[in-house]
Amino acid sequence: MNKAYENKLNHNKILHLANIVGRILLKNGAETYRVENAITKICSHYGLHVNAFSTMTCIISSTRTSSGEIFSSVERIYSRTTNLEKIHNLNNLIKSIKTMNYNDFFSMVILINKSKSYSKTITLLAHCGGAAFFSPLFNGDVYDFVGAIIGGFFIFWTNYLTTFLKVNNFFATTMGGAICSISSYFLFKIGFLNNISVSLISSLMLLVPGMAFTNSIRDLIAGDLVSGISRGVEAIMIATSLAIGSGFALYTLMEIFGDKI
Repeated sequence: MNKAYENKLNHNKILHLANIVGRILLKNGAETYRVENAITKICSHYGLHVNAFSTMTCIISSTRTSSGEIFSSVERIYSRTTNLEKIHNLNNLIKSIKTMNYNDFFSMVILINKSKSYSKTITLLAHCGGAAFFSPLFNGDVYDFVGAIIGGFFIFWTNYLTTFLKVNNFFATTMGGAICSISSYFLFKIGFLNNISVSLISSLMLLVPGMAFTNSIRDLIAGDLVSGISRGVEAIMIATSLAIGSGFALYTLMEIFGDKI
């Protein structure tokens, strides 16, 4: 294998590795500036000067050799979730990149990417507990507390089903909002709740796009206007779909039963 071919292979391997890290970060909720910084740090460690550009759905990075030859790598992002543990582990790994060779670093990246999230049981408990402990913040009583637990339970299974079916995120949020309204309404109808407001709002808090809105502000402050505006629009659309789902379900039930709440 001649030296020129080895250099080309190395350039492509390094860009590929850097973009894999960027893709994992972006898919798990990282800001675009963090993705670009990670790609730059990895390439710089291996002696490459790279230009990286990231949006919510795509990562593009390229480098130019001393002879003027250009190498580039593109990663398309089709789905996103939130896993701060993976982001944290990758950030720590990048900080310690000087202590390991290419193969070890690549193996650790793959290992982090394949690491499993919390179990279904823990995630279910987190949904129920997260919704329930919002109710005291809205001056809810013990019945609202239990009603929020039930709402969180249904949200978990709604999210689980829509994720399994690979349903569009906005439709999934609309369904989650509708399920929250239906759950709280029927608890009210059987006399368990005095009103549906607290338990409903507490459950809906699980679906509020706080992460998307926060990352939108962070991207805008960092100067990434395209990603910042895109995330902001995404947060607004999620909030709108949530309002439509819960409002439509509640209005329909009130019309059917002739109630005024």
